[in-house]
Amino acid sequence: MKCFMCGIVATLLISVQANAADLCSSAAHLVNSTTNRVSEYSSKNAMNFFTGSGTVKDINQGSLSSAQTVIVDCGNHVLVAVPTNNSGRAANLKPGDAVRFSGALTGIEKRRYINSYRSYIFAYLNDDSAIR
Repeated sequence: MKCFMCGIVATLLISVQANAADLCSSAAHLVNSTTNRVSEYSSKNAMNFFTGSGTVKDINQGSLSSAQTVIVDCGNHVLVAVPTNNSGRAANLKPGDAVRFSGALTGIEKRRYINSYRSYIFAYLNDDSAIR
């Protein structure tokens, strides 16, 4: 019975990941949206599972529950903070490396580039997200 339940949970997780939206493309339309619209999108999609890909912009020290946070630049004015415990993979990364990521969305905000009127979207994934 225990193995049966584990199998059901694993199947559900795989199906959720298979149907995950690409965060880089789905958040790109928010660059020209109002701050209120970005907040609505963030609230509506909180804890939904997303995937994406881009290049490493920076690697920061993580929080208490994640070893490191990889900042991924999707290339379309969307940056994603990906906290991960995969310190072996993250330790070998350097700015400009191509990566793929997945995790549950915890928030999105609209920011401005320094000394510019242009905006970009900064998204946060949950702790222990995956980076490949």
